[in-house]
Amino acid sequence: MLFELILKGYLIGLVLGVPAGAIGALTIKRTLSHGLKGGFASGAGSCFADLIFAFIGIMGVNAISDFLEKKEHIIEIFGGLLVVAIGISFFIRKAKLEKAEAKGDSLVIYFLTSMGAALLNPGTMVAFMIAFTSFDITDVHGPLQSGSLLVSIVLGTFTWWLGLCLFVNFHRNKITDRTYKRVNIVLGTFVILCGLFIMAQGIFTVL
Repeated sequence: MLFELILKGYLIGLVLGVPAGAIGALTIKRTLSHGLKGGFASGAGSCFADLIFAFIGIMGVNAISDFLEKKEHIIEIFGGLLVVAIGISFFIRKAKLEKAEAKGDSLVIYFLTSMGAALLNPGTMVAFMIAFTSFDITDVHGPLQSGSLLVSIVLGTFTWWLGLCLFVNFHRNKITDRTYKRVNIVLGTFVILCGLFIMAQGIFTVL
């Protein structure tokens, strides 16, 4: 029973942890600009956000779940604004590929901005609820099962983020400044569009 629960948790982490969207693009950019540590700090922020949402889903914290549902449109608008701001920063900063690894305060900032962008996406909470239902995880008993499920989910998402960072970092030295500039434009545009889409969802909900 416990092994089955761990396997289901890992599969949920794999399914929901695919590094797509704005945070995936942000992680690629930071890995290219600041190396494996910079990219991994961004991915770790998203993993931590997933951990929080998974905890809410497993514990069935109704008050928090109800709050997220009632304030979903407001969270989406502010979350979209944050994502758009991140996308704009792609264009503001000089598009030149740096070879130095990110350190100290920069890593903390990368972690917090990624975590913030992920937390300001109520859709993640809904996705976890759907995943728990799809994998028939409706009743988790005791700290052992709850803890094992949480850890397995995080390991699943961690697998994706680590794989993405390692892949991008491996090809980092093959990318020229000219290529990086083009990649920067594409990723920045993509992130802004993601942010506008998230904002539109919140605005249309209000209307």
